[in-house]
Amino acid sequence: MKDVWIDLQVNGRHGIAFNSPRLTVEEVILLTEKMVAEGTVGFLAAMSTTAGEETTLHTAGVIREARRRSAACEKAILGLHLEGPFVSREKGYVGAHNPAMVRDPDIGYIDKVNDACGGLVRVVTIAAEAKGAEDFTRQATDRGVCISIGHSAEWRPERIGALAEAGAKSFTHLG
Repeated sequence: MKDVWIDLQVNGRHGIAFNSPRLTVEEVILLTEKMVAEGTVGFLAAMSTTAGEETTLHTAGVIREARRRSAACEKAILGLHLEGPFVSREKGYVGAHNPAMVRDPDIGYIDKVNDACGGLVRVVTIAAEAKGAEDFTRQATDRGVCISIGHSAEWRPERIGALAEAGAKSFTHLG
């Protein structure tokens, strides 16, 4: 049997980035077809949402349209992984994200992105120390979104446990 792969965080590939404010439907189709040919049967298109709301909404709409136009995209693009913008601002934890674009968790933002992409938001990465992280986690989980703790400077077991109790299920860039 041929190996098959499901990737939970594809920021881009083959010179195509999901974060690009100029991303096109044709690029998403090309990237997807190449990944499928290489053995990836499904993936979450990941976006560093600290690129800005306009770019995130553009990308979400482009992915929605690519899935409408291409059977390969409809089958392989399982949803979106929003890596932020609810991450730590602290150096060393913010990673490649733009600290100026980091913000507190806001379920309205997720609803807006979900509207743009046709309900494809599957995973959202947040910092455990983000203001309102527990309430946000409960609200997102109620909408069927998996919360992943990541890009976080907070590692006290009681804080991580509180988010797990609120519904967080995974880690992004643990440690």
